Amino acid sequence: MTSTVMQAGKPPASARLGVGARRLAVIAAIGSLTTSVLIGLFLGPLEAQSAQGLSELEQALLITCFIGLGSQVVWLGLGLWALIQGIVAVTDHRGRRHGRWAVWLAFTTPILSFGVFVGLTLLTSPLG
Repeated sequence: MTSTVMQAGKPPASARLGVGARRLAVIAAIGSLTTSVLIGLFLGPLEAQSAQGLSELEQALLITCFIGLGSQVVWLGLGLWALIQGIVAVTDHRGRRHGRWAVWLAFTTPILSFGVFVGLTLLTSPLG
């Protein structure tokens, strides 16, 4: 029994879109989570020092944290791109399994990344 795609004379759809979406989602997830961990670990102690004044090294580290927060926009953009590609891959049958993974990763990573950032910042900062 042949599929309707083969009956129309078209070759079966390639799974490359779903695979590409999944790869993009994994890259965005790794980048976002790594950035959140680094910023969360550095921002808490800097918050404690900011009341007494920051040295030049601490100011440079704070600027690096703000640059890292800005880089989260890049990771979010890659995640949105992966989300859109994953949705298209699932609906067009062009790598459905990989597309589902891409959609799941692109949806859950920002939530997890924000939780990691807030949790580590609160754990490393004085709550007094």
